[in-house]
Amino acid sequence: MGQHPKGRDINYNIITVDTAAMVASNILSRVKTYQLNRTPKGDDMSGKYDIDASQYLGQLIQTDVTLTVDDYQTEEFDRNTNSYRKVTIQGSTIQLKAVLVDVSISKEIVTTTIAGQSGTIKEYICDGDYQISFQGVIAADYKKEYPLEDVKSLQAIRKAAVPVAVTSELLNNVFGVYNIVVTDFGTSQQEGVINAMYFTMDALSDSPLELKI
Repeated sequence: MGQHPKGRDINYNIITVDTAAMVASNILSRVKTYQLNRTPKGDDMSGKYDIDASQYLGQLIQTDVTLTVDDYQTEEFDRNTNSYRKVTIQGSTIQLKAVLVDVSISKEIVTTTIAGQSGTIKEYICDGDYQISFQGVIAADYKKEYPLEDVKSLQAIRKAAVPVAVTSELLNNVFGVYNIVVTDFGTSQQEGVINAMYFTMDALSDSPLELKI
């Protein structure tokens, strides 16, 4: 716990998720603090490891996450000229501490119906995107201070019209996810608590498209 000036009432009681709500919904027993379990690659002593990502799927894991959007250009409709013009949107970054992350994945399957035959023919195409959910809280240090700047940063991440870069040992090293696209976002506040905003965010993993010519 860091030092703070005398006379300044710092609130250290803000937690990542509403404890009462977690206990009531039996979530607390599922939360795991992220620890990377590494298995050496055979007899390779180079420090490289195989990581079994499947053991982390469907788990509610507590970890740190940094989200970043660089400056980017987009088009905006100008009512004065009745035309679209290019505008530059300022980038943003935010560090989220002790966020609850849940990762899942589905397979892309094509089904074909055959006349006179029950059921369908299934053809595996590929693994789909990772579906990633985040649960956390943005909090200011002082009880009567709203975390306005961090809230603005998270809103800029949410509204980004480009992929969001993610820095997280769990997402980077286990799942190979370095970029996400936000698909859903929600916020709430706890009665009587001014210095915290709770949020949930859903996203899909995003990989650069490589075109081979």
